[in-house]
Amino acid sequence: IGRLRIRLRKDRAPLGGFGLKMMQAIKSLGKDAYGARIEAWLADAGQEVDQGQVYVTGKRLEERGLVTTSTAPNKERGGAYKVKVYAITSNGEQAITDSVSAYDALRLFSQAQAKKKVKE
Repeated sequence: IGRLRIRLRKDRAPLGGFGLKMMQAIKSLGKDAYGARIEAWLADAGQEVDQGQVYVTGKRLEERGLVTTSTAPNKERGGAYKVKVYAITSNGEQAITDSVSAYDALRLFSQAQAKKKVKE
């Protein structure tokens, strides 16, 4: 395998592991993508998390233009409380695709390097 080159633009840098998982949670949950639901989805996926992480990461994702937020009544509490609901933007969809591709490329490169060391 030749050299692996990944050119990154600041505005299109791959998501970190937690950010990518959170984006996948938001995508999966759709209109129910709010703090407690995102936290539960991540926990089910084996990711340790607390709501503080969800909101801090959500703010960063929003600042990058990868998600938007709105408020909605919390149906689980009879609508008396409002929750912050996350939705993925088109840039967010692209960030998921780009990040998965970057992680796949790095995984393949790492596997190739490991095989190369075994042969030596």
